[in-house]
Amino acid sequence: MSLLARLAPHLPYVRRYARALTGDQATGDHYVRVALEALAAGERSLEDRYSPRVALYHVFHAIWCTSGAQLEDAPEEDVAGDASRRLMRIAPRSRQAFLLTALEGFTPSEAAQILDVDFDEVDALISRAQSEIDAELATDVLLERHSRRSKTDGKRPDQKPFLCLSFQVALDQALGLETQCAR
Repeated sequence: MSLLARLAPHLPYVRRYARALTGDQATGDHYVRVALEALAAGERSLEDRYSPRVALYHVFHAIWCTSGAQLEDAPEEDVAGDASRRLMRIAPRSRQAFLLTALEGFTPSEAAQILDVDFDEVDALISRAQSEIDAELATDVLLERHSRRSKTDGKRPDQKPFLCLSFQVALDQALGLETQCAR
C-alpha cells in the first residue's frame, strides 16, 4: 500500500488538530504540509510499531517540536473565536495532550506514543489541561455574574444559568447567594 493510501484517511483530522494546536488554519496547514513533504522526501518515516494514524501524528509532532514552534506566542487577535483563544491559554504540552485525546479521540497511551513521553506524563498533562479549563470557566462565570449584577443594580436577571446545576449551586453557596436553580 502506498504512503498516500495509508495516510489519506487521516489527513483531514491531522489538519484539524494542527489548526486547533496553532490557533490558525494557515499555520496549521503549513506544519502538516512540512510533515508530509518530509515523509515524501524520505527525511522522516512512519514508525512501523505504530498504526498509520499514530505514526502520522508522531511525525507531525516531530516536525512541530524541531521547528521551534512557540505555542505561547500566538497573538490573541490572530486567533479566531473564543474557544480558540481559550485553547491557546492552556500550557503547550498540556494543550497537545488534551487535544489529542479530547478532540482527536486518541487513547492516553496513543497520545504518549505521539508525544514521545510515558503514559503517566500524558495523564498528568491531561489533568493539568482540564484544571486550567475549569479555572478559566470559573473565572468567566464570576466575571459574567459581576457584569450581570452591574447592569441590573445588584438584582439578578431572570435568565437561567448556563452551567450544570451542581456547579451552579456550589458556586452560589460559595458566594453567599441564594440559588435560582430549580432543585
